[in-house]
Amino acid sequence: MDELLRSRRLREYNSGIILQELKKCGALTKFELSHKLKLSLSTISNFCKYLEEQGFIRANENTISSAGRPANKISINPEAGYFTIFKFSNDADVIGVELLDFDYKKIASSTVNYEDVLSLESMIKRMKDETDSILRSKNISANRHIGVGLSIPGEFDKRRRIVFTPHRKLLNNVRLLDRMSEAFASTIVIENDANLIAQGYGVVTRGKTKDLLALFFSYGIGLGILIDGKVYSGHAGYAGEIGHIRSAESGKDCSCGAVGCLQTVATLRYILCEYFPSCDMDAAIKNQNELLARFAAALHAGDPAARRILERAGRSIGDCIGSLIDLFNPEVIGVCGNITGIYGDFIEIIRINVLKRSFIIANNDTPILHFQDYEDLMTIGAAEMIFNRWIGSGELQSSPLADGAPALNT
Repeated sequence: MDELLRSRRLREYNSGIILQELKKCGALTKFELSHKLKLSLSTISNFCKYLEEQGFIRANENTISSAGRPANKISINPEAGYFTIFKFSNDADVIGVELLDFDYKKIASSTVNYEDVLSLESMIKRMKDETDSILRSKNISANRHIGVGLSIPGEFDKRRRIVFTPHRKLLNNVRLLDRMSEAFASTIVIENDANLIAQGYGVVTRGKTKDLLALFFSYGIGLGILIDGKVYSGHAGYAGEIGHIRSAESGKDCSCGAVGCLQTVATLRYILCEYFPSCDMDAAIKNQNELLARFAAALHAGDPAARRILERAGRSIGDCIGSLIDLFNPEVIGVCGNITGIYGDFIEIIRINVLKRSFIIANNDTPILHFQDYEDLMTIGAAEMIFNRWIGSGELQSSPLADGAPALNT
């Protein structure tokens, strides 16, 4: 019996790493897989045969011949399974919903409005109903639904399994994973939005970028940390809360109760409130797009007040990024979020101050990139986390393509 269990686990492990390699590299021949994974060609062939029989992969005849014969390349079967991603934000009581195929391509999207929902149970029911509706519209069997990912503007305490989203009251201080598990039978992942952006960038670069920091500006400032290709979230899931570190540029009271937090000088809502003194925080958030356009117009017209406010914010962020570069020595720094409208002006100030602050930057040219497609990165990052969690759960013993498929014989 122990040998049978060992054989099954070995099959699941090797099948999983083959799928992971195909996701990272795209289509590969069996020889290429053998070389990359350091497994014999016969072993790779056996596992590929099993995965193809189960519908996870497919063989595509290559037009380039090798030794007189066409070399078949193995690739992921996009129809092998599907992922649903729910994206929450601090800006509105609307959940973005996206359905991705097994190759992380978006095939459907919608929104769930929950401003009139008074209970967590009702909100989860709406999420489940929307998922079922999308699957039906695409004629996808429920058992092909691999998992659900939630992108949240807050923290997920992994030890206590509690979500903290102070500005999304229905989600705050609840055991959301447990409650979601009551409605969804598939794999469930809950993660901070900045972490998902970092993970997503690692995926779209096909694993070439393994060490990355992603600064996400929204209601606050989140930091996604990717180390050796994996998100680092700390002991309990709170790593990356840089919005509340102290900034020398600020002496303002923060909503957290402290004084001088980075977010009080560098987030868009505080920038707008300072430039429009008659505007309170709620109004700044509600009318953000209009106010940002007016601020940007004033900035480009040479308004010294607008320039002064932006320079102070840029100095604070540049000082922070410079310190982060010295601490983590990342390959890439990504900046994204609701500052897109002023990014061009903002980033130049940031770069100047990074050069002043970082000790290692002279010998380590760390690029600071604008992740304009951060919403897509967030979605892909969530799908990748679901996939890896699913791979590790042993679910490969049942094919998602066959309704009621029995466990595989070993």
